[in-house]
Amino acid sequence: MHLLERRPLLAALCLLALTQNAAGQPGHRMGGIADMPPHILTQDDEEDHHSRHHGDPPNTPHEFAFGRRLPNYDVDVKRIIDIDLRDGAWKAPRPIRVKAGDIVRFELHNVGGLAHEFRFGDPAYQREHARMLERMPGVRHADSNAVILAPGKSRSIVWQFGSEAVVELACHEPGHYRSGEVLTVIVEP
Repeated sequence: MHLLERRPLLAALCLLALTQNAAGQPGHRMGGIADMPPHILTQDDEEDHHSRHHGDPPNTPHEFAFGRRLPNYDVDVKRIIDIDLRDGAWKAPRPIRVKAGDIVRFELHNVGGLAHEFRFGDPAYQREHARMLERMPGVRHADSNAVILAPGKSRSIVWQFGSEAVVELACHEPGHYRSGEVLTVIVEP
């Protein structure tokens, strides 16, 4: 017996994906194949598409020299920083100064009309990420050091700063990084 015959819900979802993509509605593209309907791609406040569909938990602690993401719960944060992600400029306290090892909760609010990414990285990481995206336009990465917020959405991310002296918080949506959507965090020893 074929898998789709034993699983009617799976068969219905596959049929929905095929009909939506055949009707010319945008779907998720992986390797040039439209494999998911758009409603599956909506990002909620707890996890992103990559986490739900490709097995990476949203709070997987990947270590970087510039820090690591921690779970949004049961963490003793030292400080909370509110940031309004606006189109063209972000509203945040400046300068942002922390100590190596500090745990900070960033409360992010997309108050603009465009999607915004909030990505942690040292300056060299951010430049390399921007170059990679220029070579691969349209590619989005769901990494443990980044979140993407749709207009009107809010989300928090807890970050523990590492040993790098300067960390940039940047948006890599098309054109945003080049236009200056970057905040600098000074990390003191």
